[in-house]
Amino acid sequence: MKKRTREIVLGALLSALAFISMYFIQIPIFPSAPYLQFDPSEVFSLFAAYFISPTMGVLVSLVKIILFYLTKQESGIIGSIMNFLAVAPFVFFSSLLYKKIKNIGFLLSFSLSLIFGILVRIIFMIPANLLFVPIYSGLTIKQTWVYIYTINIPFNIVNSLINIFLFILLTFALSKIPEVKKEFIDVKNSRS
Repeated sequence: MKKRTREIVLGALLSALAFISMYFIQIPIFPSAPYLQFDPSEVFSLFAAYFISPTMGVLVSLVKIILFYLTKQESGIIGSIMNFLAVAPFVFFSSLLYKKIKNIGFLLSFSLSLIFGILVRIIFMIPANLLFVPIYSGLTIKQTWVYIYTINIPFNIVNSLINIFLFILLTFALSKIPEVKKEFIDVKNSRS
């Protein structure tokens, strides 16, 4: 199978896994904002972004959100847009940085790029929240700023950290499979 075809097939598989995990696993993190829920779908977007391409990570995120919106529609169109605006920059920019610094060592480049991704996510979500939260909830701009600092930023940090932890566990587990190790990454050979 040609490399491009293999990447498309893997992207489709990761999109399906992301959708299924988002559909079946929704865990509220903050009681004061039960609509902000953790789901492990970002793990599959991260895998696509880091081991195929940053663009594929964004596409996996987009397909997952579209499928989720069409089937569950729990958070409406605004919730779906907000989810995409949180996940897409996170996976895109963190994987882009990883590809530029991966020669400094696997664990260090992984850690630095993922921390950078969290910062990018927070930066992207501030204007997104300022735009959509008043429309969605009727809060004033001042109330929206309070919401951003007391609920949204902590949620994005916790959500990202959980997904990063799961992503690192999955990467190390998959690196034990010879075919995956050969095709994607050898975590012991950190200077590759």
